[in-house]
Amino acid sequence: MVDSFRELSYELGNIGKNTVWVFDSKSALMVRPLPEPNVILESGPSSKKFASVQRILECANDNKFTEDATFLAIGGGVVSDVTGFASALWMYGSQLVLVPTTLVAMADACVGGVTTIDFKSTRNRVGIIHPAETVIICTDTLKSLSKTDFMNGLSVIIKHSFLSDDENLGKTLILEKQKVLAQDEKVLQNIISLSLRVKANYTEPVKRPLLELGEALACDLQLLYPSRFSYGKALAWGMCRSAEIAIELGKCTQQYGQSIIRMYQSYGFDTQFKVPRTQWQEMRSVINRDRSYSDRNYRFVLPINQGKTEIAEIDEDSIRKAVIENVVF
Repeated sequence: MVDSFRELSYELGNIGKNTVWVFDSKSALMVRPLPEPNVILESGPSSKKFASVQRILECANDNKFTEDATFLAIGGGVVSDVTGFASALWMYGSQLVLVPTTLVAMADACVGGVTTIDFKSTRNRVGIIHPAETVIICTDTLKSLSKTDFMNGLSVIIKHSFLSDDENLGKTLILEKQKVLAQDEKVLQNIISLSLRVKANYTEPVKRPLLELGEALACDLQLLYPSRFSYGKALAWGMCRSAEIAIELGKCTQQYGQSIIRMYQSYGFDTQFKVPRTQWQEMRSVINRDRSYSDRNYRFVLPINQGKTEIAEIDEDSIRKAVIENVVF
């Protein structure tokens, strides 16, 4: 982790010549002049597709790079994903360097090596495990983030606080809430470091699926309302609904489940929204589209206790009760 743009520039100056530099349209504004050769992708989820991977590979090919090529991504999680994907494919796997510039990428996406792209109507269905050899984090880049982008990352960090084996991250989020929201640099560096430690504990194949806590319902909500909910808001909603399902099924105590909801609530996330009853069939269709199920049972990750989660089979009625307003049985 470096403290300033000057230190970041020094680190980037040591990168070798045989490098494909990949930016998004926002991160490209941070670096002048842009190093060559480069690929600039549109910011946001629309670039998380194979066409982006192909552009990066074409850049490496056009410049006659070989197995010693480096693929360097400067930007958010989408840039990290597609660059990592391309790096994994080039010459059976090439060196990958990540310079995350969003809070989501810093606190989550830059660790673990999971590189995915969206495929047809599904998200994160196609991917490769290809960890970065080097990650350079500079919190100075967060100063240009929109409030929405900042809250997206904060939502992930809150989730990690409940995945953590200890309560250090959670206590920091509670005790330093005002400084977190004010984006105090030292506090941000601390919670990013703590969040990355949590993520690092879930990189083994047997534990990696547990990172999906809250993510499935978040994805479903965004598919139902494509432009209404940011990733951070959707994740907060998914975490809270997962907590309610866990309480209902006796998987976690009322106290622990409510602590998840209160944490998101304290940071200003809407924890009470429920899908209107008139949209249940649409929501059900979205859930069915991207989830394995049998006999009306669905597989979701549920919170059990601090640092403990479980992949559970959930019946349709339990999901409906948690996500739909004023359910009448």
